[in-house]
Amino acid sequence: MQHPLTAALMAGMLLSLSSAATFATPPAEHGAQCPDPAEVRYEAGRYRANVRLGVASGSGAWSSTLQANNGKPRHLASVLYYGESPETASSMGVLVNCTYSMRGGKEVDLAYFDSRTPQMQRNLFVTPRHPTHWQLDQPPVAGTVQFYTCTRSAEDCAFEPLRLEE
Repeated sequence: MQHPLTAALMAGMLLSLSSAATFATPPAEHGAQCPDPAEVRYEAGRYRANVRLGVASGSGAWSSTLQANNGKPRHLASVLYYGESPETASSMGVLVNCTYSMRGGKEVDLAYFDSRTPQMQRNLFVTPRHPTHWQLDQPPVAGTVQFYTCTRSAEDCAFEPLRLEE
């Protein structure tokens, strides 16, 4: 399954993973996961869900880009993550977004925004809790980051937040 990335989401993925590994902090004790569809609400042209994570300010929101109201999300469709190489991808990478299925075959992507910088998306470095549940999203291309997708339950796609890009 290939996922088109919006320009806003791609712009948020600028920090190199190799330099980020030096500053990684230990994983949070209780892990995290994408919000339950019932927690996602539509307000001011965006889908949002508040969250508490053990990184940066400790609180923030999963938020979509501006878009029309297509009702409540039906279920979590996938979670997108990228790692620099197969050797490091199972231990650390960047969580890109949580994708939810909507009525009429539409989807909405939610990315994490910290409450200290709510207008600026920053890379959320994580470790997948169940690396075997994540599959390559596209065939690997030498010299590029590798994207992985998890299409199981939110619990199966859970992750340990490591840190937020500075």
